[in-house]
Amino acid sequence: MELKNINFKRKITTYISLFLTILLLSFFVMGWIFFSSHIIIRILLIFSLLFLLFCLSKFYVYKTYLNIKYNVIELTLINKLRFNKILKNDTNNSFIYRFYNKKDVNIKSSFEFVFDKYNILVKEFYVSLNKRINNKNISLSLKYIQIPYEFNDEFALILNYSSESEKYIEYYSYLFDKKKEINNKTNNKQYICLHKQNYDIRLLDLLDKLTMFHMLSVENNKINIIFVDDRSIFDFKLQKNIDSVTINNCHESYEKIVRIIKSFKKGSENNV
Repeated sequence: MELKNINFKRKITTYISLFLTILLLSFFVMGWIFFSSHIIIRILLIFSLLFLLFCLSKFYVYKTYLNIKYNVIELTLINKLRFNKILKNDTNNSFIYRFYNKKDVNIKSSFEFVFDKYNILVKEFYVSLNKRINNKNISLSLKYIQIPYEFNDEFALILNYSSESEKYIEYYSYLFDKKKEINNKTNNKQYICLHKQNYDIRLLDLLDKLTMFHMLSVENNKINIIFVDDRSIFDFKLQKNIDSVTINNCHESYEKIVRIIKSFKKGSENNV
């Protein structure tokens, strides 16, 4: 989809949202005046207005916003990654909830890069740390990637330098019975490898594309990667025009994901 078409879709969404909001407020005002002597009906009108505004935001505005966001990501990255299209993904987040409490997780987007032979899943989410600094809630910005990968065994590779890594090590220590420390001399990093029988050391090349704490597991013929991203999750306002600045922000936000996928594709071509 071209940028002008994306902006047209954005404008239509904004206008429809504004029109419906004004319509709901108009009905509310008329009902408030008409039932001026009925306190119970007025209370029902308030709750009805709040409920309908919530539904408008959640089931129309936000859903349309996500579709537009995926259009922008597709426009921005399709030439870099050579995928066919992006699809919205509505699968549950059970893998993420292995490590993070559901009430602390805010999933911001979930989509798939569709290639000829496989799909690559991406989820972006915030995790609340239940801390406050300068009256602001502190949270982590994370990305989860799932890539198809055929391997006869299951294992996990976890960067061993952050307190956040401990939850991953603890989880896979119960799942896998073998543990090994791997020192990577090229980048001076240490990984904890937890496995059943075998593991593929070459997959460390994927993790070396990242800088902050991260983990990689191979389970059920899929690679699962979770990492902290020092950049904010890509976002924009529907009311503002999507321009070159928005596109550049999108490029920067998905820079690490692009590097991981390119590395995986290159490794696949070399039978990694």
